[in-house]
Amino acid sequence: MNRNIDQLIKKKIKNNQVFKDLSKLGLVNLKNIRLFNNRTRDKRIPVLIDIKTKLIFLSEVNHTSKIIKKKIDQFEGKNFKNNITVEKYKKKKFILVTPNDDLRRYKYMKKYIKNKSVLDFGCGIGTFIKLSNKITKESHGLEINKNLLLKLKNKSKIFSNIDQINNKYDYITMFHVLEHIPNSIEVLKKLKKLLKPKGKLIIEIPHAKDILFNINEFKNFSLWSEHLVLHTEKSVEKILKYSGYKVINTKYIQRYNFINHLGWFLREKPQGHIFFKNFYNEKINKKYVHYLSKNKITDTLFITARV
Repeated sequence: MNRNIDQLIKKKIKNNQVFKDLSKLGLVNLKNIRLFNNRTRDKRIPVLIDIKTKLIFLSEVNHTSKIIKKKIDQFEGKNFKNNITVEKYKKKKFILVTPNDDLRRYKYMKKYIKNKSVLDFGCGIGTFIKLSNKITKESHGLEINKNLLLKLKNKSKIFSNIDQINNKYDYITMFHVLEHIPNSIEVLKKLKKLLKPKGKLIIEIPHAKDILFNINEFKNFSLWSEHLVLHTEKSVEKILKYSGYKVINTKYIQRYNFINHLGWFLREKPQGHIFFKNFYNEKINKKYVHYLSKNKITDTLFITARV
């Protein structure tokens, strides 16, 4: 879309905390901002893009979603197979299942977090904590959403406010959390104080350069009022550096597979991993994921930083 923005939007973004922080770091510039999409999937909030940095953000952040603060897409792989809709999720008429994402993260991180202390910031229903508890010295969580706190069913220590934490940790994880926070720099600085010397921060976030953003129907489906900003590798590195971290490594992760994308390319609709499941081929999928990663157009960024 990339149309020029009107005066009303310009007025709104000047009071937008996300825009203020990004502008301060030179990551967005008012003269480079264009309309990326007319609205999010759940609210009439214009979505903007800086055409120079490719960073995507909402025109306003002073809103509260009517959807429970847990990404619906995290449960898509299993729950949509059982016809679990957003409406059923809101009404709590189903049992939450273990997301495949947390198992993937645990398998990747287990060699690093063994016998270490871990804080999962924005722990959701606590699946990663439950997995990591098997091998860590201690695994704690922080979750501010009361609806999700009620569903936490493990014996780990769970905080509901960052100021409650007096511990120091070897690792702090933020899995699809940073994009929800309007004051991300402030939060990152607070988390830095909770890390031990040589402690590491692990961040997983949606990627602004996802290849599917070339499809308008995907924009209408995926852009969400709770995702205040979608970062690029350079933008998140700059924010981390400003907050007192040094980025060690950035990985390009693809959460959704080739047949899921096939659904978007051929039908311009979600759930391709269900409709085209008989066409799945592991060899083709690996080649496709390698292509996306090599060209830095995956759906997810996985960043490791240290103090």
